[in-house]
Amino acid sequence: MAAEVVVRAKVSGTDLFAEYLRSILGQLAITAALPAPAFDGLISELRPVRRPDGRANRLWRLVMPRVPEALDRLRTCGLSLVVVSNSDGTVESSLEAAGLRPYLTAVVDSALVGYDKPDPRIFTSALERVGAAPERTLHVGDLYHADVVGARSAGIHAILLDPYGDWSDVDCPTAPDLFSLADSFTCKD
Repeated sequence: MAAEVVVRAKVSGTDLFAEYLRSILGQLAITAALPAPAFDGLISELRPVRRPDGRANRLWRLVMPRVPEALDRLRTCGLSLVVVSNSDGTVESSLEAAGLRPYLTAVVDSALVGYDKPDPRIFTSALERVGAAPERTLHVGDLYHADVVGARSAGIHAILLDPYGDWSDVDCPTAPDLFSLADSFTCKD
């Protein structure tokens, strides 16, 4: 399935998360067909519900099973691990509180760099922080339009995490969880 991207004009003064919602909801036929005032009204109503200001860190309090093991395995393979997150400036402190920050080489928070996924510049920022080449980089994410489309637009390979088999009609590899993905890597000695 080829991704069709519908881009709506950015409104001056809007925040990054509102732009992210515009990008994602602009992909859905039902919301993309809305007249501009109705679409803008939907964004205005949905934004504070989905991400209350300064409280994104409350979304990431629980660590999924075997994630620390998976990150440790990937680090042991010599990989640089970077979190690229659409957040509100709190993702790094959330990762620290969850005990995951020590596994990571860098953290890229959209609120701090000024770009939300799927904008390729957030991925380029991550590449620059660790000195990685896009063609030798793999992005693992759980939202097709933000993660896969965004990574590809920066020349990065992508895998979609799909624990419940929700993404059966995608044009990219999927994995049920991070541990199974890490387990599929063969480390060089």
